[in-house]
Amino acid sequence: MKDSSFKVLSIFMALMLFFSSLAPSLIYASESSNESLESLELS
Repeated sequence: MKDSSFKVLSIFMALMLFFSSLAPSLIYASESSNESLESLELS
């Protein structure tokens, strides 16, 4: 029982680390795409 809960916890921690490292690049990509769309509308 203890081992299975530890596995779930470690998987959850790994997912959190993965998303926290992924989030900034996703935010940057969405911001840069928004800027390119705005510059296209301006021109």
